[in-house]
Amino acid sequence: MKKIMCLAMAAVLLLCISAFAEEEKKFDLGGRTVTIGSYNDLTPNENSYTYAEQCALIGEIEAKYNCHIEFVTTNDWHAWDAVIKTCAYSGEKPADIFCHTIDYILPAWATVGLLYPFDDLIDVNEDMWNREVGEYWACNGQHY
Repeated sequence: MKKIMCLAMAAVLLLCISAFAEEEKKFDLGGRTVTIGSYNDLTPNENSYTYAEQCALIGEIEAKYNCHIEFVTTNDWHAWDAVIKTCAYSGEKPADIFCHTIDYILPAWATVGLLYPFDDLIDVNEDMWNREVGEYWACNGQHY
């Protein structure tokens, strides 16, 4: 279930990005590899009853946005936390999109600049956004 939720979040992120483009324009990542990271392995597991759906969703996203999705993991929450912080402080990125527990990253990461607020990128007051959820991701007047 966690894998599907993380994949769905990545799909929503990509769909939100494309929502700002004119309908006749296609959002094209130019074949870029998009990495999705987590402390648990999000790679579709062929033993899962949702394997076919996961693969189909990944294939749909890759085709629609002309990209390749790659998953990175440590399979250990504490190691993943260390990887993210080490990469961020060294100027590298652990992944393009990553999962972590919100109560651990907000406000700690936001206040030291490890997260980029998206308030300048989207209008969080638009009707399409769930304000209650958005406020859960807010810190010092910014949304993450």
